[in-house]
Amino acid sequence: MKYFVFLRSDGSIRQAGRSNIVPIGAYELSAAVRLSALSELMVHGWPLDPVPKIIDVSALVARPKGPKLNNVAGMYSIASCPGGTKVEVHDLIGEERMLLENVASEGGEVSFSLPDAGEYEVTITPPAPYLPHSERITVT
Repeated sequence: MKYFVFLRSDGSIRQAGRSNIVPIGAYELSAAVRLSALSELMVHGWPLDPVPKIIDVSALVARPKGPKLNNVAGMYSIASCPGGTKVEVHDLIGEERMLLENVASEGGEVSFSLPDAGEYEVTITPPAPYLPHSERITVT
C-alpha cells in the first residue's frame, strides 16, 4: 500500500490517502503515516528543486499557527492577521452570524465586542499554510 499527498502551492497538504497506485498529480510518501495527522503538516522548503517523485516523511513539518483571539476587558481582537484571513463570530444560542470580516492586507486587525450574555463561537480562518481554529466564548 502506498501513501500519497496532494499539495497546495505553498507545500501544505490539501488531501492525503493510500492506494496501490499513486494518483496523477499526487506525491508518494516514503513511509506509512497516520492520515488524520497530515492536514496539520506541510513539506518544509517547498517547492523543492528538483521536484521529487517521492517525498521523505522527515521533510513534513507542522503548519504555522494562525492569529489568536485576545480579550481585554470585553473587547476582543485578532491582530497581525495574514492578508486573506476570514473571521466569523456566531451566536450559538440565537443561531445567527454576528460578524464576518475579511482581512484585506497583511498585518490587519479585527476587533469586536459582545455586549449581550450568551455563547459565541469565533472562527479564524487564515490562508494556507496557516492553521484555522475556533474558540468558544461565554459572556455572562
